[in-house]
Amino acid sequence: MRYRRYKQTPQYGVGLIEVVVGVAVVVIVLLGLVGAYVTFVRTARHNTELLKATYLLQEGIEAVRIIRDNGWSNIDALANTTTYYLAFDEGTWVATTTPEVIGSFTRSILLSEVRRNNATFDIEPTGNLDDRSRALSVTVSWESTDGPRAETLEAYITKFIEA
Repeated sequence: MRYRRYKQTPQYGVGLIEVVVGVAVVVIVLLGLVGAYVTFVRTARHNTELLKATYLLQEGIEAVRIIRDNGWSNIDALANTTTYYLAFDEGTWVATTTPEVIGSFTRSILLSEVRRNNATFDIEPTGNLDDRSRALSVTVSWESTDGPRAETLEAYITKFIEA
């Protein structure tokens, strides 16, 4: 039995196609890596901004506690539902109506009345006015790459020391 031998015809350009496919795979992988890098950098920037805002929120709560500790009259002098800003003046914290910008952040505070149930002393919206407590809302706002952002932290300030 005789087998026929087929003559292989040269396949010109196959190597070029392999190179083009290989380059395309490398380009796709590199684009994916660049996209992941951009996402990681953006996330890191947002996390850094959020971390700074969180520190400013905590510092705002502590600053109002210092104002309270310097005398409850400092808290009583602040009007409810008026936006105040915190400033460090002559060695202590003060509340002012002039906006204070910290880097790219603006921190504001808002005090409001507290009402309590006289029987249980629980905070209730329809209870009796508690002149020894104030609700505190600290807000930090800033301009992010994605637009304006703000974070808020709420607490209660209580007159617990008779002066």
